[in-house]
Amino acid sequence: MAPERRRPHRLHVALLAAMVLAATPVLAQGPEPMKQRLPNGLRVVAQGNDYTATVVLTALVRVTALHEPRDAGGIRQLTQMVLATGEGCQEELLAAAMRPEAQVAPDFVGLSVAAPAESLEAATRLLRRLLFRPTLSEQSLELARAELVRNLTARDEVPTTFALDRLAETLYPGVGSGDTTAGDPVEVGAVGLSEVRSFYGRHYLPNATVIGISGGVDAQEAVTLVAREMGQVLPGSLPEQRPEPPAGR
Repeated sequence: MAPERRRPHRLHVALLAAMVLAATPVLAQGPEPMKQRLPNGLRVVAQGNDYTATVVLTALVRVTALHEPRDAGGIRQLTQMVLATGEGCQEELLAAAMRPEAQVAPDFVGLSVAAPAESLEAATRLLRRLLFRPTLSEQSLELARAELVRNLTARDEVPTTFALDRLAETLYPGVGSGDTTAGDPVEVGAVGLSEVRSFYGRHYLPNATVIGISGGVDAQEAVTLVAREMGQVLPGSLPEQRPEPPAGR
């Protein structure tokens, strides 16, 4: 008997697009954003803003806590922080005065770079490298893991952080607080580089990603740049989430 085909976890396009708008406030101003879906499944949302001389590029990837292995709570935050170290791109980031920022919310992880508007092309290339061609090394893992474990330990000692998370969820449902300290410090401390690489390879796919661009740029130019720089990244099979535990357990 042929094995039953598992239906891949479907990307909620409208939800991710809404998250892009919420995660990048400047997108809420000006004309309607331009949207395009590339042949590899990557979705792009772009909007110009005549009142700023900067541009922000944000990649939102559909990775939830239910995508984490049961014994690796926090691996999605850890992976995202490894990407945000910018290893392999430090010289380019320094030259462009850019610094990657990681975001984590209930339904996605995000990676952002901000730059002068005239550096849109360089920023697009850097985001592509950080997101789809990262350097995942022991050094970047150790830096990210030490920071995350430290933050998780401190979090347990500051109960007000939970109240702030609940407030953020009430004000911005589904978007989250942007805090990157969710997870289990013991499990995070045991995660190795091979596990991070495997988790990255399964989840960081163009067909699970929305790229948002906002700032003092032409929206059509921004979409064209993303299509040129990221349109050839190969898609993959979207992984399923593990089932949620039964209520009361």
